[in-house]
Amino acid sequence: MSLKNRLEIKSTLALRLTIWYAGFFSFFILLLFFIFYVAMTSAFLKTMDKALLSEVHECSSVLSLNGMEALKETVRIESEAEGIDTMFYKILSLGGEIIDSSDTALWPQTESKKRIIRQMSIQTQPVFETLLDRHSPYKTRIVYARIGPDTILQVGKKMRDEAGFVDIFKSVFGFSTGLIIFIASFVGWFMSKRALEGVREITKTTRLIGAGNFEKRVQLKNRGDEIEELAITFNEMVERISTLIKEMREMGDNIAHDLKSPVTGIRGMAEITLNSGQSVDDYRKMAGKTIEECDRIVNMVNTMLYISETEAGVYEHAYKELDLSSVLKSAVLLFEPIAEDRNIEIALDVPETLMIIGEKQMLQRMVANIIDNSLKYSFEGGQIAITGQKMGDAIVLIFKDTGMGIAEEHLPHIFKRFYRCDKSRSLPGTGLGLSLVYAIVHAHEGDITVKNHQAGGIILTITFPLKKRHRNI
Repeated sequence: MSLKNRLEIKSTLALRLTIWYAGFFSFFILLLFFIFYVAMTSAFLKTMDKALLSEVHECSSVLSLNGMEALKETVRIESEAEGIDTMFYKILSLGGEIIDSSDTALWPQTESKKRIIRQMSIQTQPVFETLLDRHSPYKTRIVYARIGPDTILQVGKKMRDEAGFVDIFKSVFGFSTGLIIFIASFVGWFMSKRALEGVREITKTTRLIGAGNFEKRVQLKNRGDEIEELAITFNEMVERISTLIKEMREMGDNIAHDLKSPVTGIRGMAEITLNSGQSVDDYRKMAGKTIEECDRIVNMVNTMLYISETEAGVYEHAYKELDLSSVLKSAVLLFEPIAEDRNIEIALDVPETLMIIGEKQMLQRMVANIIDNSLKYSFEGGQIAITGQKMGDAIVLIFKDTGMGIAEEHLPHIFKRFYRCDKSRSLPGTGLGLSLVYAIVHAHEGDITVKNHQAGGIILTITFPLKKRHRNI
């Protein structure tokens, strides 16, 4: 295995999660062992101390009832009964001198401590200590207690039973801990692998998408966990990106198609100018047409830039309070001559004032584009009805016309750039008008909807909230 592959294995999230899981579990097991060990040894000491105090009370009773000689005999008998290598007794004076003792040949490190003897001369409470014996694997528990006015009894006992139990406990715990950690590591590895299965699926899908397969999606398994949420979000993001790329391709095709006509016309007029002897008036007419086509291209580009800047929030808008009724009235006056030429009535029904926070130039362009679009697709003798009113915390504008309407399959797409219901492009236009309207409405935090009217034509509804969320509006 190469060094690179080893590093990749070490750096996998599944391995790190497994190590963390096993490490945390091991720490928890060791902590549990420590707590249990401390509690167990404490219980053993209490049991041992209780047994030693029982010996002390027995010797104290013998001394008080039968005297010193009886005590010496009792000490000898008890020591031999327990085993001289298991238990020892010492009878001491308050000065620390040994009055009598059991056989202590096997207890070289049990000399009476002067500090404790001095302590016993001024108190009656027993004193305990634990000794480590270099010559024995077992600890010794010792008690010092006053059993008479001038007599101290020292009793010690090997902690064999306790040590044996602790050794068994350590062996069992060590084996169990190793087995549990192994199982925990395996379970942690399995769980991390299972948990990261969705991440691997997303990674695999991402690579396929990076290779150009934008139709690929992460398979959902209805697990309902965070990975599932990530997969859903990822699929939604890819869907938006795929839609955006598709729209960009369509927009590129539309731009090419819309630029082809004016560029071809300009080139044709330039060829005529070079290859024929036209009069000055003809040259002027061709120059005028060239300027018109150039203006058409410039207007298209400027509109595209304006839409992009408005949607991105780059354009600095001068938002202030203005009268929307005045904007609508001015627009109607502007388009009335064109409407009269086509015998189309424009009916306006708005209150005297309709105050809103907005950018006047943007709203003028919005209204102008809507009316121009309605005039373009309305039949002669038709009508365009415009109403505006305040409804609750919003201002609602409704534009109705009696035109040709929009096919249902086109309605979801009419606000896209360069989208035209007339695929033959027999009618004038660039397909940017409603895109511009949509961008302006959303720049004012509004909402816009379009539907067909039962009697023919469309109904376009715009809603502007009076309370703006954006601090710059």
